[in-house]
Formats: sequence, C-alpha cells, structure tokens
Amino acid sequence: MSIFKFRPPYSVSGEEGHALSAKRVPLEMIDAQSATLRFASQEADVMSWTKLGGIPIDPGQQITLWDADGKRVFTGKVKVLNDDWTPARTIETIEVHGPWDYYESVKLSGELADADVERPSFSFPSQDIAKTLKTIIDRMEAIGVPITLGELPQTFPFIAMVINNSTAAQVLASILEVIPDAGTRVRYDTPGLPEIDITRRASAEITVLQLGSGNDDTQRISLRPRIDLRPDAVAVQSVSVDSEGNFVYNEETAENGIAGIIGKQLLAVSGPGQENWRKPEISKVQLQTMPISSTSLDLFYRFHPGLAALQKVLQDAGVGTPRQWTILNGTATITVPTGSGYNVTTYAPRQAWQINGVASATGAGAFSNALIAGDLPEWWSETGIATQQIKITRRFTASAGNSDPWQGEIAALADYSNAVSGGAFYYADLEIELTAINATYTALTTILRPSDLIYLTPPPGLAANLLEAQNFIPYEGSANLGPDAPAIPLPAGVLCVRNGPKEDWSTAKAMIAATEIDLRTGASIIKIGTPARSSIQSLADRFRRSVTGKIVDL
Repeated sequence: MSIFKFRPPYSVSGEEGHALSAKRVPLEMIDAQSATLRFASQEADVMSWTKLGGIPIDPGQQITLWDADGKRVFTGKVKVLNDDWTPARTIETIEVHGPWDYYESVKLSGELADADVERPSFSFPSQDIAKTLKTIIDRMEAIGVPITLGELPQTFPFIAMVINNSTAAQVLASILEVIPDAGTRVRYDTPGLPEIDITRRASAEITVLQLGSGNDDTQRISLRPRIDLRPDAVAVQSVSVDSEGNFVYNEETAENGIAGIIGKQLLAVSGPGQENWRKPEISKVQLQTMPISSTSLDLFYRFHPGLAALQKVLQDAGVGTPRQWTILNGTATITVPTGSGYNVTTYAPRQAWQINGVASATGAGAFSNALIAGDLPEWWSETGIATQQIKITRRFTASAGNSDPWQGEIAALADYSNAVSGGAFYYADLEIELTAINATYTALTTILRPSDLIYLTPPPGLAANLLEAQNFIPYEGSANLGPDAPAIPLPAGVLCVRNGPKEDWSTAKAMIAATEIDLRTGASIIKIGTPARSSIQSLADRFRRSVTGKIVDL
C-alpha cells in the first residue's frame, strides 16, 4: 500500500461540460510546464502544475490523474487558480486538492437522538479508537464527503469525549494524537470512492533504500533521531467513584524499562491537574428488591393497603405468623347469601397477571423482583437494566371467629363469605400493582448514574497502551530520490536505509509524513517524520487542552 507503483506516462481527465472533459488526455494537452503530486498524512493530497496555455481549467471542477495502465492515481477538485501576468506572458498555477480537503472545511455534526435536528457536536463513548475513527469517516461519507473507509489498525479503548464545533480534520487529528505511531493515506486505485487507510508503524509496509547498490537512485538523505520524543514512562491520572459516590484519586503508570526515568509523561484524564477541573455532581439512587413468588404473601402484605392494615391489627393482637389470609388452593364450595335462600357456587383458585397493561399467562418472566425501596430516576435507562409495571390478582381465603378482633378487617376485604358456627370463611380477589425489575438488590444498594462516571475513569491499561504507541525513536528528515529509484515510499509507510552512515538507519522504520513526486521526471522528495498535526509531544499538550464539562473544544 505504501509504495508508489503507478506507471508513467500519465494522463488527466475532467468533467463533461468543461473544456477539460471526461476524455483522458496526456499531460501535454494541459500544457503542464511542471507537474507535481504530493501525498500527505492527515492533509489533503495536492496535484499542482503551471501552464502558459493549453486546455483551460475551471475553478471547482473535478480532475483525475491516470497512469499508463489506466489506474486512477489521484482525483480532486480545483481549489487554486492563480494568474501571474507580465507584458511578456501570463503564467497560470493550478492546484487540485484531494477529498481530504472536505475534512478540512466540513464540521463534524450529529443528529439529536430525540429530534431530526443536526447539531455541530458529536459524542464518542469510551470505546476502541478504531471504532471512533470508523464513526467519524462513516459519518462524513453519509453527509456526502467522497471518501470511504479502507483499512483500520488494531487499537485500544480510550476515554469518552464530546467534540464541539470542530472540522472532521481537526477531530481526526485529535483522535490520532492518541496513537502517534499511525499515519493516513488516501488510496485512489479503487473501483468506487477513494479509500482512506490508517496504518500504525508496527504493521506499516517498509521501503528499504539500499544505498550504493546497482539500482539505487537516492540522491540525498538526512535522518535525525528524536530521542527526546520517546517517553520513558506514561502516567494516567484520574479519579474514580466508590460505591457510595465518594471520589478516589488514582494513577496508573507504565514504564518502558529503560534505566533512569526522566521523560515521564503525565496525562490528567480527570481530577486535579486537569485544567479547570471541578468535581462533578454524581447522581445516585438507593434501591432494594424482593422476589416475586407465586406462593408468597409478602408482596401482597407490602403493596395492598388493606392487607397492610390487617397485618398491623394481627400484630397488635399477637397474631401474624402464620398470617390469616392464605392463597386459595384447590376448589372451595361456598354458600353465598342472596337475601332469600342460598346459592351454592364452585369458586376456583385464580392468579392473573398483567404486564404493562397486557394480560400474561407466563407471569413476570425475567422480571422476577419487585422494587420495594427507592424511586427510579429519569436517567435509569443509562444503566441498561429494564423494568415493567405489573398487576397481580390472586384469590385468597381466611377464617375468623365472631370474637376475633380482626374479623372486621377481613370482612371488609372479602368478596364473599361462608357463615359457619361461631364465625365465617371469607374469600377475596385482591390486586396489587408494582414495579418489577430484572435485577436483584437484596440489601439497600447505591446505584450511580453511569454517564457521570464514564468521563472520570479511563479504560484499564490505558497508560500501557499509550506508552506502546510512543515507545520507539521517531526520526525526522528528508530524502531526494531520482527518477530511477526502484520504489517511492508514501505516507502511512516507513523507511529503512541500508549501507548508510549510521547503523541505526537500517532499523529506523522512519515514518513518512509526505511524498512529492515530479510527474514529468519521476523524481521525488520524501518528508520523514510524524504528521505535522500529530507529533508525539502533542499528545501531552492535547490532555492539557481538555476542559471541564465533558467537552473537548479543538
């Protein structure tokens, strides 16, 4: 992917309706006095040339570059047209910018969850960096930016963020600062939209320059190791919250094993040390549940007002275990007074359920606990735990003697009674309503609002992952390759040099930031280093820029 393999001579095409139409023509037809193509990591690729005449070029039109085999080398929109006039001649300079240029001008926006409204902000949960990158690129393609997602690297989870009022290029650069060993390149030799590939140094394609060999055409190379940009250790400082909502201060440190830690990188994800940080309000609620049992009376004595009053009378009288009411099992024959004579009715047991207003034959199912303490807050959906409103109707029976002090309470609840010598049997259909939950809190338990926590505590192992992304010696410099160079390294690739003046050049795996190719001669200039927007030092700077309120303003 990272080695330039297109074959000259090159041709260009435009669009129908323009002087440079969709028909491919040689570079000579556009009078390209000089023509270069520059590929860059995290920047727009640019094709540029100067001309004295030839086919006119229109601002904003799309232009595509092709190689001798018909493969697409580059495509973009004309962004710069500059005329330099003298009495002798007019020199026109044209710049065509690749589709990354849209990232530079289009702000990343998101849809509100509860309305069809587009807003200039985008939130990312605590998730794998590759997933966040995919979200950004997919979102931009969805709103019309002509780049689609290609390859993504293996990455690691990062903290949650909300990005406000920033271009897609700013957001991508900001995310990629977390993995400064990564580079980007737009590939154009694809059947559809150009694809953006993101590659990390460990898996990047290696270009090897064999200085002094028979086919080498390296004319100049300069490499400078930046040992100062390799941290000896990374410490991630944060706060967490215990089960009661109290703040706990933490530091997770990872070291590279080099003796004598000097370059320790301190990253304040949350807590003191982060600019403008203040303790946020942590929302919490205390809950307790009890099981929903088909044979237990506990729920009914707790939720039915009449049964609760009866229970108090029974307890005051010294009776309460066993309770007077029991669930009716089997079939009972009940004599019901009618005022004149008696009717004999067979009164079968009954247990009926309604879940969210709908009759259910299966009972509560997974919602096997009733909430008996605490009210569910408006943020409860964030916990991922579900609730249902349940009505339960059951048939009960009880007996009471005429001298029992609780006979009146039992009679008041009964639907039917059956008089016997010295007392009566009573029967009732009793209904309760409750909130059922698919979780168990046997004791009173404190639940914290998840969204108040995710901006505080980093994912496990973040310090080690950040160190690994920087645990190499970056090189800066440049190289000039002649037209006969066997390979031209491109951004997202790395470079090693054999037979050079320093032994470490052979294993440098120096990252390529940009490559400029002379389309007329084939010579190239290579810029070596991390992308301009994403230096290793800027990782620490980025965390210092983070502001309170869960918002990152870039």
